[in-house]
Amino acid sequence: MNNKEKLKIIADKCNSQLKKFPHIKNYLNNRLITDELIDLYNLGYGSFYGNKWITIPIYNIENDCFLIKLRKDPENNNEKNKFKFYPAGSKVTIYGLDNFLDDDKIVICEGEMDRILLEANGIKAIASTGGVATFKDDWIELLKNKTEIWICFDNDKPGHDGAERLGQRILDMYNEAIVFDITLPESLGKGGDITDYFLKTDGNIDTLLYDLSELVKRKIQKETSRRNPSKRRNK
Repeated sequence: MNNKEKLKIIADKCNSQLKKFPHIKNYLNNRLITDELIDLYNLGYGSFYGNKWITIPIYNIENDCFLIKLRKDPENNNEKNKFKFYPAGSKVTIYGLDNFLDDDKIVICEGEMDRILLEANGIKAIASTGGVATFKDDWIELLKNKTEIWICFDNDKPGHDGAERLGQRILDMYNEAIVFDITLPESLGKGGDITDYFLKTDGNIDTLLYDLSELVKRKIQKETSRRNPSKRRNK
């Protein structure tokens, strides 16, 4: 039995025993992760590293489980880490790798739960398992066939800064790319995310993708400044 087969068995076990922990099931349901979505994405609950965690299996393009993202039990106040990975030392990757293969539009969001909710509403989405600052260049290369790309990170400074940086990196690599930056409503509160959008608004997808987004334009100020250092000093 190889490691991927072992991880699949662990993920399945965590999924099957989730029903024994109603506080976790209720937590997920209250965040719009229905029982059907729990089973579709094989979410679960299990013991790792001396604590219990919500489990999110991560699959490769061949649909093999090669990583389990661990999310802290919301009632565990003793665990300092919000997330961990199993096995230990696993590299950051994309949640939703298969979405690079089809469709010409995609949303890059911040968290795994956000990706699940977008997909439940008919929107192809991906998320880095490491957050807003970990989108790698080789992942951007996989976006080359996408005609439209939306970036929707959390409504806070790291989210805004991360979206701006990622948008510019995509345009630097693909000058003709059409990239949109979604700014979530202030009414969601600081740190509001996609899940909050569906919880606290009518969850209209057209509003999210079109009314709340702005086209990202490639910046050339830095390049101009390097070419004209004397002008920069005289400003």
